[in-house]
Amino acid sequence: MTFLTRWTNWIILVSAVFSALACSTDPATSVAGSDGDTDSEPVGDGGQDNYSYESGDGSFNEDGVWEQNQEFCYPPDFPADKSCEGEEGLFAKALQMALWFFNVNKSGDGVYCTDVQWRGNAHASDAHILLEAGNPNGVDMSASYIEQYRTAFDPDGNGEVDLSGGYYDAGDFIKFALTQGYMASTIAWSMFLFPDAFSRTALEGEAFDQIRWAADYFMKCTFVEDTSLPAGEWNVVGYAHQVGDTTDHTCGWMPPELRTPELCPRMGYFATHENPAADVTANNAAALAIISLLTQEEDPAYSEKCRNYAVGLYRFAAQYPTSLATAAGGLYVSEYAWDDLAWAAAWLYKATGEDAYLDEAVDWIHQIPGFLSKDTVATMIQWNSFTEDNPGWTESWTHVWNSLRSGVFVQMAAFTREANHPYHSMMQMIARADTLAWVDGPHSPQGFAHKVDVTWGSGRYNSAGQLVALAYAKNFPTDPDAERIIAWAATQSLYLLGDNEVNGDPEGKSFMMGFTDISPNTPTEPHHAAGHASIYGEPDNPQENRHIIWGALVNGPAPDDTHTDERGDFGENEVTIDYNAAWVGALAGNTYFQSRASGNWCPDPDFPPIEPPIDEFYTMAKINTAGACRSQVEITMMNESIHPPRYNEFLTARYYIDVTELEAAGVSPATMTATIAYDNGAAEFAEPTRIEGPFPCEDQESEEAKDTWYFVLSYEGYDFWGRQVRLTGPRTTLVDFGVPDSGDCVWDPSADWSYDALTTGDAQKTPHITAYGENGKLLWGEEPPCHPIQHVIVPVVIE
Repeated sequence: MTFLTRWTNWIILVSAVFSALACSTDPATSVAGSDGDTDSEPVGDGGQDNYSYESGDGSFNEDGVWEQNQEFCYPPDFPADKSCEGEEGLFAKALQMALWFFNVNKSGDGVYCTDVQWRGNAHASDAHILLEAGNPNGVDMSASYIEQYRTAFDPDGNGEVDLSGGYYDAGDFIKFALTQGYMASTIAWSMFLFPDAFSRTALEGEAFDQIRWAADYFMKCTFVEDTSLPAGEWNVVGYAHQVGDTTDHTCGWMPPELRTPELCPRMGYFATHENPAADVTANNAAALAIISLLTQEEDPAYSEKCRNYAVGLYRFAAQYPTSLATAAGGLYVSEYAWDDLAWAAAWLYKATGEDAYLDEAVDWIHQIPGFLSKDTVATMIQWNSFTEDNPGWTESWTHVWNSLRSGVFVQMAAFTREANHPYHSMMQMIARADTLAWVDGPHSPQGFAHKVDVTWGSGRYNSAGQLVALAYAKNFPTDPDAERIIAWAATQSLYLLGDNEVNGDPEGKSFMMGFTDISPNTPTEPHHAAGHASIYGEPDNPQENRHIIWGALVNGPAPDDTHTDERGDFGENEVTIDYNAAWVGALAGNTYFQSRASGNWCPDPDFPPIEPPIDEFYTMAKINTAGACRSQVEITMMNESIHPPRYNEFLTARYYIDVTELEAAGVSPATMTATIAYDNGAAEFAEPTRIEGPFPCEDQESEEAKDTWYFVLSYEGYDFWGRQVRLTGPRTTLVDFGVPDSGDCVWDPSADWSYDALTTGDAQKTPHITAYGENGKLLWGEEPPCHPIQHVIVPVVIE
């Protein structure tokens, strides 16, 4: 998909370069706007006298204004394709938001400057997982196994494996193959079932972006001895099914962009011949098979690649059908792999056209505990004894990461019909019974369908139930209950979108963050560290979310139509890729059926909204003490960057002092001193703040400019963010500014540019203590009128 990137033209207004004009009787002061720096990489130090005016940056116009073009990334329209015809539709808009959510959970390079304004590249270090057994930033394979297959794992010989990319599981930053595979296969299945829901809404490109991001990651994580062989003969020696583990939860509550391997180690966990895992490998093989099917016409080479990897992973899983992945620390442990194997075989049948895969899918189904034996099924087929009351299987769950049976049955019902397979009647009856168990099963007093005694993830289960039901209605449109099934699913999605009276509120509540078309009430405290972006590193501080996670399905209601919107209660407010995948499936089905009837296919043409800029780098200060010939000031340098969160190794601050009294008394300003009384950088982090100066202001030809000198506080070389000790921020320094005292003090600090407006109360933002970035870029604050080149930074959006 081609993304349309918007740019901002930063126009830096520059006064005349002649010093006599720079400090006129009514000088313009230099002001850095709220978002004066927008680089994703750290930017840093220097005064404006060091700023480089190069032709590649911009030029002076005829009015003496320096116009500098600088990239500033706003999210592109989603979808970028504006070809949708018709009116906006409620379900189309909901599908748009739900699909956008996955961009929030992307990992690796290639995230910055794409769809989410407040996300950047994160965990790029996953590309450098050490091929070392037991290293916290290594792998869980044995040293002997690594050596046996080193050529396959490390063909370039750098001692690393590249496991970058993919999706984070939830509001934390672990990558699980089970939930990613479920997510990718469910979105792809929805595209297969309801293509109009994506093509007619113009969301098809965005949907392909999500599933290809996943497919690329799955293939990257597959290590094969010799890919020149036919895929059915591949020796898959390893599949990286997990990156990170439950230690992620003890590392700290912070945006992922700020995590480093030193701060938060990440191990790669593998399915191998010595430690196989059929559930994750078959699960991901299924996703690749469906993606192969969907890309056959537009990109046959990519389709073939996906199909080959699907076959290779499936054959690996089939060698060890009873094996399960066990590294998730109890978070995601499969009941068994038989359903994953059947799901993969079913889709390989469709992707390859080989009937043998359909027979294998049937064989795996028979391995599911409690399913009828082949002999019993053969007898029932012979005597035509399958009935609605006795379909051969009663499903107790639905299509979720740990149980793909519902999807297997409803899709196998369609595949066996087209193959004229004798199991078709049984498969359709099982799928129909499963569907009607949701339609006619337990509902809350306000009509929300749920599994008995299930509160955690109720919206996810309900959404999956809708998807399976709508898949059945699509596959079997002449079923006498098809219209009733379609109507039921619409009521369920409408409930989750706000057509309810949750908690007794007649205005209702939407369970999708940011969606307010039905109810003005929407979740405000999802359990999601990146969206919260707390500078304090605490889930409940502040209470408000920094960002709206558009489209995130937040858990769902309890069976009594209540919900608690508290971030700390992650059972009530979980946000995950598997929740949203089921939700996309439900919304795609409802968009297909309801928009076909109404003609309202189009999503919001102006989505997503743009977040306003904030002061990302700034200073705070207060007066500690003030006495004869000296003043003691507490200065704090803050990094509160959120677009995206990032470190800045080049930060400096300037403290300006008026030296009029000193010069009048014949005292050289160069004798001024700045002494650090306390520095938390040195005391707590072994990273001392450095003080340089005093320096005269740049324009020393002007009489007025001669009266201003400054000290530089340098934090260069240090990474810190927010108010988190774990992230070594902020940096607070107590500085004594003074002059030699000969008994008759000649310095009045109250006249100083940087002392002006300071108080002895709590530290406040202090524009007259300016903050700088790399190459003299003014990031924040107001400079005094003593610089030869004055800057005013004004952002102008160029569409």
